[in-house]
Amino acid sequence: MYKIWKMVIALIVVLMVLSGCVGVGDHKFKGVIFDEKGIELTGDLLKPKGDGPFPSVVLLHGCGGIVGNDYNWANKLVKWGYVAFIVDSLGPRGKSSNCRRGTPNYRERAKDAHDGKIYLTQLSFIDPNKIAVMGWSHGGASALTAVNFYNTKSLPLERQNPFKAAIAFYPNCFNSIAQFNAPVLILIGEKDDWTPANICSELIPKSETEHEIKLKIYKDAYHRFDGIQKNTIYNGHVLMYNSEAASDAEVQTKLFLEKYLK
Repeated sequence: MYKIWKMVIALIVVLMVLSGCVGVGDHKFKGVIFDEKGIELTGDLLKPKGDGPFPSVVLLHGCGGIVGNDYNWANKLVKWGYVAFIVDSLGPRGKSSNCRRGTPNYRERAKDAHDGKIYLTQLSFIDPNKIAVMGWSHGGASALTAVNFYNTKSLPLERQNPFKAAIAFYPNCFNSIAQFNAPVLILIGEKDDWTPANICSELIPKSETEHEIKLKIYKDAYHRFDGIQKNTIYNGHVLMYNSEAASDAEVQTKLFLEKYLK
């Protein structure tokens, strides 16, 4: 199955190149984990044609690693005029999954996102002042952690510059959800039995916050409602594509990024 998915991803990358995306390739960059030991991280970078500078989005995959849907979204972002940088949090650590509460955890992956941001700012075609983070499931919760005020303050000084925005697809919400240093968009299914929407809803502050926090709950939608893979049961949870939710999520994502990165 893994080989099949590698072939699918390779085909998607070829199609993206033919459709106008350039700069597809493996990029290596330095990561610094919390005990200050170095780690060499990798990511796939896709960019629009031209010299830029372009706004960019750091993408954080789900707990099962990089899949075709990550490239599907990267392709959309490139068509909208953004550089997309898919950070691999598992491969460099010798792992294929962290779906059963293994490592790397949310805080470690939030650091990966900031390390990826630092790397992007060093590229000539990137606008260093217009970088967002976006993630799915475990990556969605990691994206929220990456813009958590207190978590960011624990990072090395050069990594404390906040993202301009964060988008989280069906994340595991947690009790510090209101403590953000950037605008946040959360997209989640009403029937999600893995990362319940009601937890996110209960934690959204009732009063106005410094940064926008927008929650969109899709009726009759399950976990991975935007996924291009077939519907399945995984770890006892329903993963099911929902065309209406996926289409609206695309609209919401495009508008949110335009609001804060353009």
